[in-house]
Amino acid sequence: MRKLYVIAAILPLLVLSSCQKENNNCTNSSLIFSELITSIEDDERAIEIYNISDKTLDLSKYSIRIYQGNSSFKTISLNGSLNGKTTYVVVSSSSPDALKEKANLISDDLYYDASRAITLNKGNTQLDILGIMNYRVDFGSYSDMVRKESFLKGRKTFVEYDYMKYIHSDYSHLGTIEYPVSEDELLEGPRLSQEDFDKPFALDDHVGNGGAMRVDLSYGVDGDTTRFNMREDLSSIGINYNESVRYLTINTPEIDHGYGAQPWGEAAKQFTNNILANSQSFAISSAKNYTIRETYGRLLAYVWVSDKNNPQPEDFTCLNFLIIKEGFSTFNMLNNSRNSETFFYKNIGMCDYMRNAESLAILLGKHVHGEQDPAFL
Repeated sequence: MRKLYVIAAILPLLVLSSCQKENNNCTNSSLIFSELITSIEDDERAIEIYNISDKTLDLSKYSIRIYQGNSSFKTISLNGSLNGKTTYVVVSSSSPDALKEKANLISDDLYYDASRAITLNKGNTQLDILGIMNYRVDFGSYSDMVRKESFLKGRKTFVEYDYMKYIHSDYSHLGTIEYPVSEDELLEGPRLSQEDFDKPFALDDHVGNGGAMRVDLSYGVDGDTTRFNMREDLSSIGINYNESVRYLTINTPEIDHGYGAQPWGEAAKQFTNNILANSQSFAISSAKNYTIRETYGRLLAYVWVSDKNNPQPEDFTCLNFLIIKEGFSTFNMLNNSRNSETFFYKNIGMCDYMRNAESLAILLGKHVHGEQDPAFL
């Protein structure tokens, strides 16, 4: 497993190299978007803008456009001046008072659902963008988005990997260039805690409770299925000693089960099984309030591995996350809603770790996101 941490350490360099090839997507603007807060249910909406230069900018020349259709938009004109390396916060007038206290400008027109494009403009010139023009794509519902320090640059088209997301409404980062976690921590993925092991895996034979438990490896099946031996007597809730576990939120390409293999299926199997073979300890965890079994009767779980014989909870790495980061699967959000998130590590939800890993794999064009499987040439 130590090799995996080395790979994680060099990934930012690969990302930067990839972005250098995308210079034609940069606007070279001194003023950029740096944070977005969206909570539709709590009516919280705020946009932070950052002056990346050392010069003071006259904001009367700038505006935000909130798109409502293919070409229709509302314009929010900015005002005042902004010193270099400082932020400017626009807050919706319907937001809570605690959020308004962070505002440089309160606007009745700052209404959005984080699915249509939002642009930062100087006159009619676009300097930066959130979302995709002329399309409805959920880029930030029920989450806060902070731009990563490595990607403080204006964009012609939206790049999801530029931002880290965290689901809790935490206003402490607003108005400052601060981050919930570092980019390296995002790339290392979530970790377990003793609290996770203290909770039951499930309370009955249907629904998970979000708990983790130690297991023993039986044998690997393919990229997203492994058989484990359960260490605890869970027969009372219908869990057997030896169970086939289907990895939550992922779906790697198929190996040949008699009806044809798919590109990257065998490579995904080798990737997963190599990590399992080189690990010393294993655990699985359920998703709280989500079914613990799928159509074919397999347990549904996050799978965790460690290269230590007697690991602490935080020594476990989520294998589901590593598979997504390596580009062997897309990420399939539970219940299709970030708002249903129940697992958090350092105030960031499991789905946001997964989405960050997926957006990295997409950015690098890894495996299922662009590469051609040599076995299928």
